[in-house]
Amino acid sequence: VYEQAKQGQNVAADGRFQVLVSDRELDMNPDHILEHVMLFVAPLQEQGRPVRIDAGGANYDAVWSPADYRIAFVSTASGNDEIYTVRPDGSELARLTFNDWEWDKHPSWSPDGSKIVFWSNRGSARNQIWLMNADGSGQTNLSNNAFNDWDPVWVR
Repeated sequence: VYEQAKQGQNVAADGRFQVLVSDRELDMNPDHILEHVMLFVAPLQEQGRPVRIDAGGANYDAVWSPADYRIAFVSTASGNDEIYTVRPDGSELARLTFNDWEWDKHPSWSPDGSKIVFWSNRGSARNQIWLMNADGSGQTNLSNNAFNDWDPVWVR
């Protein structure tokens, strides 16, 4: 059931594009290995090369908003794992989470694209399920318990 819920989160709602994570230069020379994993937006229904999105550091856990052309993902550009959003052409890059050493990982969009669920080890040093608005505001610990919880997926 978990794998079914995750399926398709890397594809745009209109099915025209997908976001891929790779350590290879998909847009120019696929034999060239990159220093970090990066995001690539690839057309599914049209001809064209994948567009590389580089937010700095390693970029991964990419998921497409079901409501519009935005991608949520994790980047290590700040020195630790933080959640960002970006447009498929690389514009409007926005950092949503800000921590000193903690990790925020595995974003998943709500069906209407207004919220993002993720896991974080902030506060308690345990992995907990968090929820925030799509602009990063209103971050709330949902699980708030003594156990580790991770890799949430919003069922659509």
